[in-house]
Amino acid sequence: MVKGIRRMYDDDPELCCRTSFLESINSLPAYDLSFDISVKSHSIPATIKMIKECPYTLFILDHLGKPDIENNGIELFKKNMDKLASFPNVVAKISGLLTEAGSKWSLNSIQPYVDYAIRCFGYDRLLFGSDWPVL
Repeated sequence: MVKGIRRMYDDDPELCCRTSFLESINSLPAYDLSFDISVKSHSIPATIKMIKECPYTLFILDHLGKPDIENNGIELFKKNMDKLASFPNVVAKISGLLTEAGSKWSLNSIQPYVDYAIRCFGYDRLLFGSDWPVL
């Protein structure tokens, strides 16, 4: 029943670049498992290093990389999406955006992020997650 693994590393982004971590991530395809990336933008550079070292692992970017919607962080989001979408083994999950948008969210505040994700990944490389029970 297990389809993938998620290991949070926002507190220590370089964790995902350590040899033992990379060996574990590289072993996932043999078990038909993916790796969920659940990080904020400050961890994206290390995450990109990890992805480069694990070309056969399927990566799922959770919550569209947790963009700073509340503070209109669209430009950094676009830069990160462009980089991540360039890897054919990365897909993105539209989920958790209301958490990142704050209490005064609106369709207009969320829509540009979803639209850009569609532009980068296309419909065939996007997933949807409800983020229940958080929201």
